[in-house]
Amino acid sequence: MEPNLEADVSDDLGVASKELVAGTLYFMKETDYLTGETFDYVKIGIVKGEKEVAAREKDHRTGNPRRISSVKDIATPAVQKLETHLHNLYAKNRVSSGEWFYLSSSELEQAIEEATTQKEVLEKKIQNLNNLQSANKTQHLGPSLPESPEAKALVEQILFLEAEESANSRQKKELSAAIIDLASDDPRYASLLQVSTTKASTRFDGTNLRKTHKELYESFMTKESSSWARKFLIEVPKKETESLELENLSAEALHALYLDSWAQAENLKWKLWILESDLLALMGDASEISGLVEWKETKKKVFNGDSFKASHPEIYSQFMNESEPKQNQKVVEWASYSAGSLPV
Repeated sequence: MEPNLEADVSDDLGVASKELVAGTLYFMKETDYLTGETFDYVKIGIVKGEKEVAAREKDHRTGNPRRISSVKDIATPAVQKLETHLHNLYAKNRVSSGEWFYLSSSELEQAIEEATTQKEVLEKKIQNLNNLQSANKTQHLGPSLPESPEAKALVEQILFLEAEESANSRQKKELSAAIIDLASDDPRYASLLQVSTTKASTRFDGTNLRKTHKELYESFMTKESSSWARKFLIEVPKKETESLELENLSAEALHALYLDSWAQAENLKWKLWILESDLLALMGDASEISGLVEWKETKKKVFNGDSFKASHPEIYSQFMNESEPKQNQKVVEWASYSAGSLPV
């Protein structure tokens, strides 16, 4: 049976489900009209649904002194998800924050091979991935399943990758802190940081209301919330974060390590996404796989802010707090070209 590329993604699954819509992933390159030279800058982009890549080629050519044409088109389910995967996987080759990458011929070949491989995975798994999108809103009340070698191996794989992901996250935070410490006050490294300002905002301080008017607060705990969460019943040893000798490294060297860590994080995230969909498919609507994993429903009542505001507008206004503008620094997730050098 041919895979259903136009995945049945229900509107009530939220924004994330749009990532599962089918489309075409493309790799475009530039060619100089005068010399015929083709450059190593590659655009990795998408068109959704049945739109044609040729239309995007036309858009990019407008006002461009070079000819832009696609070197590879790949029709795939979850086209936006696959595009994001490639963008993160090749972060060290990305030119600024956009969709252009500096890829040698061999790197471009590897990227196309990765896209093709994952497209085949998506074609096989798309229905499982669809179901995963709404798993926490779906009832899991079916009979318990017995432990099996397949289920145990799958759970152990997920737990192992989660431990790897946690260690990677700690490493990324360490590298990020080190880069910001070196680069924040040195204009030579400005290209390594993305600076943004959080605007002043006004928000309701429910925490303070609960402390000072407990009974009143609790009388508006009327909004019902329900969700399902998966819980593993076995553990794997915690993976230690690899020790990094950062003291004598330059900001550029730290940033290169950070981008490598970013790519590793994406690889782990993608593998976990696929494996979690496999586990859900194996379980179906079962409440648990005995001794390995279970689904639990959490029902609770939360504070109904809209109702409280309508009933007590004066008190509501007393608990509105205004935050000050705040400047934030974030390590960029693309290569630095400030020195005129390209990644190798």
